[in-house]
Amino acid sequence: MGSDMLQTLPNLLGNGRARIVKTVSLSHRNVMYTSSHTHCGPGGLAPGIVAKVSYGDYAPDYLAFLVTVSRKQ
Repeated sequence: MGSDMLQTLPNLLGNGRARIVKTVSLSHRNVMYTSSHTHCGPGGLAPGIVAKVSYGDYAPDYLAFLVTVSRKQ
């Protein structure tokens, strides 16, 4: 699992791990997350005033979209 965003937020990581564990037969301990550093990544990734100042209004639907796992059948 990886992203090209400014940083890895705990809520994004937790949601991604939960989605992967439900989708494939892996433990959360078998999931590695990488993130490169960019200043052009998406916003709205976390609730709270600090996140709002840094990333804009929280968009939980967008966060859910980011952790969507696609599998080839």
